[in-house]
Amino acid sequence: MADNTIVGSHLDAIDLHGEGEYLNEIRDNTVIGGQRAGIALGNSGGSKNKHDASGPGNWVYSNNLIGNRQGILVILGTPDTLIEDNKITAGEDSKAGIEIRNAPGTTLLGNHITGGTDGFWSIRLRDDRGTDGRGKGIPTGIRMESNVIRQAANGIRIDDGEKLTMVKNVVDGIDGSELKVADGIEVSRSAQR
Repeated sequence: MADNTIVGSHLDAIDLHGEGEYLNEIRDNTVIGGQRAGIALGNSGGSKNKHDASGPGNWVYSNNLIGNRQGILVILGTPDTLIEDNKITAGEDSKAGIEIRNAPGTTLLGNHITGGTDGFWSIRLRDDRGTDGRGKGIPTGIRMESNVIRQAANGIRIDDGEKLTMVKNVVDGIDGSELKVADGIEVSRSAQR
């Protein structure tokens, strides 16, 4: 999916809908002012049509995401996603630039994130409650490398997770907290892959 412009969406604007979609490219799109995520991978579906994780190997890159609740959201066990070189600008109602829940093996590489107000976090890792027993889990094997967070309300927040790596991220000009890691969570700062 490439070269689309979406303004004012009520649900996730670009949505790999939790039916095992794999090896997709989502690139060069502009999403502005969405009430939910600009780009979402994994979806609970409705009461009639139940969904869960998207498949492996999806590549989300070079998108311009402005004023959405979350710029990019990956949930419900969606594995091995590469989120690269996206530009995310938060608005007043934005909650997270990139939010990772149960998304094993996801890599965040070279994304630029700015803006937001008090409750906004540029990158947030948190547990996934799942939906009807599907997709429950924590962020595992997440790599955050060379992301640039500037002039934002808050930097990186890690509420849950294991096998987490942060390397060469730039966090600069933050109004609130640059980094908040929950007690008991270990984060590697090693450059090894």
